[in-house]
Amino acid sequence: MSLRYIQTFCVIPKTSSTAVFPLDMLRYDTCFFASETDARRVEAAGDLRVKGEVKLRRYVESKQDIPTDARWSSFGWVINGDVETRKF
Repeated sequence: MSLRYIQTFCVIPKTSSTAVFPLDMLRYDTCFFASETDARRVEAAGDLRVKGEVKLRRYVESKQDIPTDARWSSFGWVINGDVETRKF
């Protein structure tokens, strides 16, 4: 296994401006917060109710590896915009 690409993408609550952030999705999609600011926003929300967009990153083997949009949706969040993939 050789991780060759880094992806950056944003997720937003599906139905309202605030929703419980699905921490389990970080493990499932092997991603992490893109910045300390995003991590602190989730951490600061004691009940994990986050307002607005959260930016995430992950390392992948192939450009065809994409975050699981249907799984995010099942937790009440959707991928907002394109997934940016670049070689590192």
